Amino acid sequence: LTKKKLHDGRTLVFKGSSSVKLASDKGGRAVSVEYSDFDFIGFWQDPAAGADYVCVEPWSGIPLGDEIENFETRSYMERLAPGESKTFEYTIKFE
Repeated sequence: LTKKKLHDGRTLVFKGSSSVKLASDKGGRAVSVEYSDFDFIGFWQDPAAGADYVCVEPWSGIPLGDEIENFETRSYMERLAPGESKTFEYTIKFE
């Protein structure tokens, strides 16, 4: 993952894992995220703000194409019955 890949404001989203580790190629620093309660992991940054960091976010759903505005028919969404609740947990480790 490089700044260039995120520079144009893209969000990179991946499915199929439950953990990720980002390590600096300039030293021994790294951050790990474990997110078994989530289906996706998203990476993004705000180039307009001159961000010198990458956001790493576990996601339980993603908008696809014309599904962005309609929560009722969106794919990959967690649906709960009225009064039902669900807890999502993730762990972040800094090295």
